[in-house]
Amino acid sequence: MIEWIDIDINGSEEANKISVSKYPISVAQYDGFISAGGYSQREYWSNQGWSWLRDKNISQPKYWNEPDYKTAEFPVTGISYWEAQAFGKFVNARLPSESEWQYIATNGGKSTFPWGNHRPETFPANSGFFNDGHSAPLKKIDTYSDGISPHGVWDLLGNVSEWCTLEDTTHSDLAVLCGGSRWNPSHFLDSLFRDEVKKEVRDNQTGIRLIKSNQKSPIHFEQTKKSYISIEDTEIRKPFTRPTAAFRQEGIPQNLNEMNWSLRVTGDVQEEIKFSLEQLKSEFPQTELKGLFVCVCRWAENMSATGVRLSDFLDKIKPTIPSEKVNVLQKSMPGDKGKSYVSCLSAQDHDFKNTLLCHSINNLPLTPELGWPLRVISYDTYGYKQVKCLAELHIQDHFINGWWEESCCYDPKGLIQSGSTCLIGPAPKKIELRRKDGRVISDPPQ
Repeated sequence: MIEWIDIDINGSEEANKISVSKYPISVAQYDGFISAGGYSQREYWSNQGWSWLRDKNISQPKYWNEPDYKTAEFPVTGISYWEAQAFGKFVNARLPSESEWQYIATNGGKSTFPWGNHRPETFPANSGFFNDGHSAPLKKIDTYSDGISPHGVWDLLGNVSEWCTLEDTTHSDLAVLCGGSRWNPSHFLDSLFRDEVKKEVRDNQTGIRLIKSNQKSPIHFEQTKKSYISIEDTEIRKPFTRPTAAFRQEGIPQNLNEMNWSLRVTGDVQEEIKFSLEQLKSEFPQTELKGLFVCVCRWAENMSATGVRLSDFLDKIKPTIPSEKVNVLQKSMPGDKGKSYVSCLSAQDHDFKNTLLCHSINNLPLTPELGWPLRVISYDTYGYKQVKCLAELHIQDHFINGWWEESCCYDPKGLIQSGSTCLIGPAPKKIELRRKDGRVISDPPQ
């Protein structure tokens, strides 16, 4: 059974009340939806959601059969916006709009955090990706009693991000994840931390918070923004550098050196060819590109990358298919688990002039953690589109999904979307990224 908390919105009239679920929706609660046949009953699903469900042949959350997943008091994860929306209808509730969620988390725009304006030394939420290079373990929904809001709402920050409706209706394929998750460092989390993602995403940071109200949305975005108390940059005093542990799907390759490594070029090319690292440095123009590297788990770093523009590389190898049809399938060296990581970039969706076959970052050779000896860097896409320890470029006339797209329904284009981002480095701060005219810009500018 879901417990509900009643909250007044600018008054005490019944028309200005909403009810919010006291906790994120748990595995046990979501199990009731599955047991009742929720994935096969059309009435719970929107038109887009039902089409997505049938197309993907989905009948349960992504991690449902994995060991330890179904701990009853854990928040349900691995669910898309469509699944969260359908569960809401199943229990006669709905997903909050972004403004409604923020209104609840800021206590009507009066506080920086759900519990108030003070950031305690021990942050009362499950977060901390930068503690050891990996996300914190998932926690039960009633773990952080110090993080309860004055109304009695639990776990609004950290643990899992919560699906909300994006109020910009021009992007019908996007939704908002509010509150941050265990993937995000606590120094950057507050009640307005947000991430715009494709509605299909099903990873282990996506969860559900529901509301009930007797009108569509009694809260408007500007209500929250006008009185919100922002965090001063000076509160973040500790320098933050990128995670030191290797954050890569296939692991770091073993026994690799410059003598036994080469970049193979295969597929729709005039001839298959190999390049050594020295050849890449001596036979191609070298380009330095500066920009903001952004990870899908919402940390970013200003960096300078040096290498060969992908456009210059393709000009030399001369693909045998029209340039506008070129798709570049990146393949890594097999890692310590014996697997290669793959990702595909399309000329139709990506600017190859702004994409580097990179051998140096900040004027230093790549480390193994950063993808030595060669990796792809593109400041237009998230890191999961940029293969480390590159071993092969396969040129073809069609696009294929990589691991993250196939496994977690990440956006195949991988283009960076608007949202809160943790800028790491010697002077870390929270910044807001937004898309404008097809490009990503930051506020404040970096």
